[in-house]
Order: sequence, then C-alpha cells, then structure tokens
Amino acid sequence: MAVRPKATSATTQAAAAPSNSASSKHTAEPTRPPLAAKVDFSTMSNQSLRRYRQVHKLNVKTRPTKDELVTSIAKHFAARPVDEVDTIARFLFLTRTRDRVLKPPSRLYQT
Repeated sequence: MAVRPKATSATTQAAAAPSNSASSKHTAEPTRPPLAAKVDFSTMSNQSLRRYRQVHKLNVKTRPTKDELVTSIAKHFAARPVDEVDTIARFLFLTRTRDRVLKPPSRLYQT
C-alpha cells in the first residue's frame, strides 16, 4: 500500500478554493432572460388606451393619436418595476380570499 504525502497548507487552500472566475460563476445569480412582458398595445381599443393614460397619469398631449398613445404606454409599461415576491403574495392572497371581502394584511403594503 502506497502512502500519499500530506499536502502543505498552500496546496490545500489552492485545491479547496477554485479560481476567481470559476467561483464567480457558482456564487453569482444565474443570468435570466429579460422579464419585460411583451404586450401588443396596438391591438387594444382607443378607450382602453385612454383609460390606461388616465389611470397612470401619463404626460401625453391633449388629443393624441392611437400610435402616440401606444408608444407612450409601451414605454411606461416597460419602465414599471415588478416585485416578484409581492406580486406572488398578492396573487395567493386574492385566490384564497376572492369570495370574502377583506383587506389584505398591512405587511403586503410595506415598502
């Protein structure tokens, strides 16, 4: 039976810790595709587009054309941040309580 020599502390550390490029691959979050939703606003009615503009208080000229509304709404929609955890929590809450009239817990509204 052959006896293997013990590794020194420098070799042990080098063997235990991978190089920086390899460790950054394993410790960093995996890359995800962009989460921007693809919505074709041009298929929506003028009434829906005007309502979106009104609800979100978009700064668009007084009588915009449909193309102008679509462009400004698409830019606004793409710029909106999405908190995935909050969205899932609200969805689960609403699915459980859709038949009851309740306010969601206040912790869902904390920012």
